[in-house]
Order: sequence, then C-alpha cells, then structure tokens
Amino acid sequence: MLRSAEMRVLDVAIACGFKTQQHFARVFRHLCGTSPREYRLESWSAIDLNGATVQIHEQSLFHLNAYEFWSRDVRESFWRNKVLFNNEDPIAPLDGSTELESTEISTFLGHSTLRRPSSVELGWKNFAIERRTTLPCEKPGVELQNHFLILWDVRIAEGEIAYRDGRFAPYKKYPNTITTRHEFRPPIRSGSKHELIVGALRTDFVRGIEEELDKPPSGSFRGLYGADDPELRKLLLLLLKESETGGRCGTLYAESLIVALATRLLYAARLERLPADAGVSPLPPRLLRRVLERIEADLSADLDLAALAAESGYSRAHFLRTFRAATGQTPHRYLLELRLTKAQALIAGRSMPLIDIALACGFSSHAHLTTAFRSRFGLSPSAYRRGL
Repeated sequence: MLRSAEMRVLDVAIACGFKTQQHFARVFRHLCGTSPREYRLESWSAIDLNGATVQIHEQSLFHLNAYEFWSRDVRESFWRNKVLFNNEDPIAPLDGSTELESTEISTFLGHSTLRRPSSVELGWKNFAIERRTTLPCEKPGVELQNHFLILWDVRIAEGEIAYRDGRFAPYKKYPNTITTRHEFRPPIRSGSKHELIVGALRTDFVRGIEEELDKPPSGSFRGLYGADDPELRKLLLLLLKESETGGRCGTLYAESLIVALATRLLYAARLERLPADAGVSPLPPRLLRRVLERIEADLSADLDLAALAAESGYSRAHFLRTFRAATGQTPHRYLLELRLTKAQALIAGRSMPLIDIALACGFSSHAHLTTAFRSRFGLSPSAYRRGL
C-alpha cells in the first residue's frame, strides 16, 4: 500500500485498521525502524501491518502478523484506551482524537497533557510511565491507590501545597529531583507550567516485592520531597527510554527494571541503603539448568520475569539476585548475549536477510538488531557480513 503514490499515509493507516496516522507511524517505526514516509521514499514495496505480506526492496518476500511482534499481554491491551495496568476489561477502541494514557496518572496530576506516547501502549503490568505537562491551576486533594514517583524535568516547578490544617505553604522543585506520593495527594496550587516524568506502581505489587525481599527495610513508609536519588532517577529514565522506543528490549527487561524500581523505592522511603548482593547464594546448578533451558528453547520468544522465576521456584526478586550471583549477568543480559551469538552465526551464513535474522533472534526490528550488534561487536550487521 505504501508503494502506491495514490494513497496518502493516513489512508493506508485507516485501511490497515489504525485509528490515527500518528498511531500507525509509531507502530510502523517500532516494527520497521523507519517512518512510513521514509519507507515510501526509499522505494520499499509494501507493508500491511494487519497481518498480510511485506515485500522489501522488490526481492525479499516474507509474511508476518504484526501482533506477533508483541507478547500476548500486549496484543490483548492493544485496543484498550486510558488504562494503566493490563488486568482490566477491554473497552472501546480509540477514537480519532484520543491517545492511550494512564487514568491513574491523569487523576493524580489533574489537568495535564501527554508530551510523548504512554507506556500503556506496551501493555506493561503493574507500572506505567509518562512524560506530562501541567498548567498553572488549583487542584483538590485526591486519595491514591498507587505509588507515584515524580521526576521533575526541564525547569524549576513552583507553587503552593496544603498542610493537614488547610494552610498553604510554597514549594519549589528542581529538575532531576524526585517526589513520591502514596495514599493521598494534598491540594495544590501550581504557579507555573510543570514539565515532569511520572511513574505509577501498583500498591499490591510493591507490597508483594517487599514480602519477597530477604532483608526487608524497617520503619514507616515516608514520602520523598524533591530528593536527589540517583538510583531511582536512573531506573525511571531507563524505563522511560524503553517505553518511548516501543519496548524494543522486551518484557523481561522492562519487568526486571520495574522490580528494581519497586525495591529501590521501598528502601528510599525508609531512608535505608539497599543491602549488598555479596552474600547472596547463587542459583543451585539444577535450577539454573532449568532456567537456561527455558531461555534457550526459543530465543525469539518474549519471555517474562514471572515465567523464569517459576522455573526456579523462587520469587521474582530473589530469582533476579540468585541468577546474577550464578551467572554474573541479569537474565535479560544473558538472553541478549545468546541472541547476539545466534545472530552473528546467521549473518555469517549469508543466506538470510538481516530483517529475517532480527526476527528469528528475538529482536523487535532490524534497527534494534543493528543497535545491539554494534554495541556488542563494534560494527553493524551489514558491515560484519561484508567483512567476512
């Protein structure tokens, strides 16, 4: 369809079942590593993202179903509108003017707008993250059902916040600092436009992670107010990057980061340091073999953390620590190394197109394979093949 100069990109999007050109462009870039317009300009032949045939450079034919690029959870949530966590009933498809966004974050912030696509589009469980802009306004207090982490962005944010007795006091938040809220957000009078990054964690998920810790923190859970916490900031930014690049590293990577974020929050809210992993026992050899066999069974599968933890019989948090103690790597890093080794062998074989190799090895796109391959081996897959 894109090859035809008679059809606009918007017409192609509608014909393929997308509700907006913007949504189509995001999904297309995630799958193909380029925009629909760039694809057309490069004279690539055709793509039907609703499950038809893709012909590339007039020579290479292969078939795909677009939904197979995502895990089952993502496919189930693909048409959901304004949901945070992937455990709610589906609702009507998007209309032409609405983007997927988190209702919990919207409620928490009050009047705000999305600056970039929401992680809700990826169907992540237990967590959502979004870039938001809030305008000067007065917001009433709101009861909270989740843990919220605000990473103040771009510029200083100023306003007033209410104490329990109803009196308002000024606040001033600096970029790169973090504020957390749970249970209740008091009334606020924002005096300026605020640019912020907001993460939301399910309360029951955070509680479950706390129960899985070998040495849980003690004391009462307290909020952070404009704190400089490099670890929380790093984890939020990694999750934001994964969200805004279309979840290309996969479910296992995102879920591992989400567990790490919840763990760090539990200690930061008690003003405690995370215990060192030096005393963690490695995963027993028998259990490690079971986990590795599961990983190696299908490198193209979008594995999740719960499935691997179940193979070991341990909780998610404990599994991550024992796996790293046994292998020196996180599960995602171990999986990535296997995928790159397989991709290297297939590239050397010269018989498969690079995009087919990317899909066979579990990479979300040709662009994702290229980025990971260059990072690991110092040159692109095509340059590696030419040098053989």
